[in-house]
Order: sequence, then structure tokens, then C-alpha cells
Amino acid sequence: MDAQNLPFVSEYAKSGRASCKLCKDKIDKDELRLGAMVQSAFHDGKQAQWYHERCFFGKQRPTTEGDVAGFESLRFEDQKRIREKIASLGGGVVEAAPAGKGKGKGKKRSAEQSNALKDFGVEYAASGRAVCRGCEIKILKDEVRIKKVDYTTEVGMKYGGQALWHHAECFAKLRSELGYFEKGEALPGYRNLKKEDMETVKRLLPAIKAEEVPAKKLKGEPKDEEETKQEAIDEALYAQQQKALFKIRDKLKDADIKKPEIHAILRANNQAIAEGVDACLMR
Repeated sequence: MDAQNLPFVSEYAKSGRASCKLCKDKIDKDELRLGAMVQSAFHDGKQAQWYHERCFFGKQRPTTEGDVAGFESLRFEDQKRIREKIASLGGGVVEAAPAGKGKGKGKKRSAEQSNALKDFGVEYAASGRAVCRGCEIKILKDEVRIKKVDYTTEVGMKYGGQALWHHAECFAKLRSELGYFEKGEALPGYRNLKKEDMETVKRLLPAIKAEEVPAKKLKGEPKDEEETKQEAIDEALYAQQQKALFKIRDKLKDADIKKPEIHAILRANNQAIAEGVDACLMR
């Protein structure tokens, strides 16, 4: 996908004027900032809503670093930290908790699975306005409804998630598509239901075993020792390359070389001229 069409963007702030969409504080010049691309209210196109790195993941949920424009132009340590944070969110898929020893016992859910589970929930409809995303019929007031928070819709991108509501029966039919393979009792809000409604949700949503989950929904196969070793070597080489690149970039930036001189260096090395000094320094 073209970088302009990616849902998220990352860069080092060009100035200290932009404010974080979440905490409202200024983002300092040269500080890493992450943005969600949303429809502009002023022109026919998209613009970034910027966040501090520490604030971004409180509202946004990229599923892979491939969703983030400019990711490959970040310093290695920043790339690694963001990649680990994305992985910790679980990709929006909730797998059934592994069975533990003893009757009725289960192993503790991983941190990434706990994070993913927060985007689901069950409750009684507060009004009759919401429309089921499965059958597209309104959910009546006081009827049981189950949500999946979506961060990819226009509303979700702009406001940090949009709750998409479903009738319990419709959610059960769509659970694979929605990425929910855990039992119904694990849903946030389950304990607040009436006993008969708890039984209904429990019946509709039994846990789905890992072997029954569509392969594309599960994490990749465990890597063998040789693959792990090669990945470590590749990562070390990439880290070395990125550090060398930024060492040169930082020297050029500190030397306060003017734009015409930077353009001359790029032309001498048969490199395309990018828009903006920072982009040119990353060539």
C-alpha cells in the first residue's frame, strides 16, 4: 500500500507546535510522534492527528508496523520499542485461555491477550438506538448486546475506537471474523448479567480450541533454534546499519548545512530530492 494511504504515520516532530490529541500537551521538536490519519475538516484529503508515543497506544491499535508510514525511517531503538508494543496488544484477537492442571482450572492469560480482551464487552442496551452490525436491525433497550471496539473505522481512527454492537446471536455467528475465540464467561461485563442471560451467553459462546481456529487468526508457528539465531544476526546487522545512518544524519543536521548544499550532495550521489530537509537527510 502507498505510504500516503496507510492508516498511521510516524516521524520526529519538525517543530514544537503540534499538540498531542490525548493529553493536549505540546510535542517537542525532534521528539518521536505517532499519528492517526483522519479525514480533514478543511480539505478533501487526510491529515494526521498527532500523539506522544506514550499516549498513542491508549487510543490507537495498529496491528503491524506495516500499518505505520515512516516506520523504516525511525531509529532502531524506536522501531524495536514500537514493534514490541504492537505485539503486546494481541492484534485484536482473543484466543481461548490454555487449559491448566486440575478440573476447572485454566492458565493465566498472557498480557497481550488481556489487552485484546479489553476491546470486547457485554451489557444491556441503554437505549434502542444502536444497530446490530450483523443483521443491521436495531438492538432493543435492555436487550443483551456484545461489542467489539474497532479502531479502523473513520470514527474509530478519529476518537480512539468505535464500539460496534451486536445481538448476542449475531456476535456468535461472526465471532471468527471478529477474532473472539474465548468462552463467553470471559467477556468484560459478563458478571453483571442476569443469571438466565449469563447462561445464554455461555451457551452461545463456548471456547474454541486452538486447533479449530482459522490459521490466519493465530500467531505464527514457533520458530526453531536456527531461525531464532538467524533473526538475531539479521537484527544486529540492521541495528548497526541504522545507527551508522543516523550518525551521519545527526552530524549533517548539527552542522547546519543549508538545503541547497544537501540537494547538491544528493545529486552527486544520484539520489532523488525529497520534500523537506529531514526527508532529504534520510536519503
